[in-house]
Amino acid sequence: MNIIGRFREHKTVYSISYIVYREDKKNKEKEERKLETESRNWNSKYYK
Repeated sequence: MNIIGRFREHKTVYSISYIVYREDKKNKEKEERKLETESRNWNSKYYK
């Protein structure tokens, strides 16, 4: 019982950290895309 309980706890922690990691990755990609479009806009504004 103790081992199963510990395993379940570990699994929960793992899945939570995985979700956080995934969200973090998504946000990073969003930020990168935003920066990319901003720099592109800036370039098109000043290099015409």
